[in-house]
Amino acid sequence: FVKQRNIEQKQGFNLGAIASIGDSVVNVKLVPLAPVIGYKKWSLNRDNFIDYNFYTHHLDGNVQLIGEDSHLKLFTEHINDGHMHQEDVVLNVYNLQLDQLLKVSPYAPPVKGAVSADMRFAWDESSVKGRGTVSLVEMYLGRDRVGSFDLGVDLATSKSGLVTANASLLVDNVKAILQFIPRGLIIFIL
Repeated sequence: FVKQRNIEQKQGFNLGAIASIGDSVVNVKLVPLAPVIGYKKWSLNRDNFIDYNFYTHHLDGNVQLIGEDSHLKLFTEHINDGHMHQEDVVLNVYNLQLDQLLKVSPYAPPVKGAVSADMRFAWDESSVKGRGTVSLVEMYLGRDRVGSFDLGVDLATSKSGLVTANASLLVDNVKAILQFIPRGLIIFIL
């Protein structure tokens, strides 16, 4: 459990997990069903779970964390095609307010903005793939507006260690050029 209260004893964070291991599967369930995150009340689906099989490397899950005007959903998308394979793992985030999440720390920087994401991950024994979008809308650092960012990503790895990636970035709806160099990333705004 992670629990936090401020100096006035107002609860800023209350979220935990219960884990159990049986045979080759670890099961994690988030609790309580009415957690507090960033001094706001959220709700968790009663049947939330994340299962991971150490033998087959299979992951299943269904976590729906719902706030007043935000959500975070992590789930496996099941397709009944008769084959035993790893289903896509989907992460859907909507309108997470950075300042609310960072409010629990008095040392956090004065950052504001809304994070959203729609990501899909897939893997098998030979590769891991991820694709989707991540956005940060109306980011502020203190009183200074930094901008709005939309990042599109498509990433794949292989057993040989090869990583292929494609990315697109919009800054305030203006396309930016991403250039990958050996020691980092350079961003040019057009």
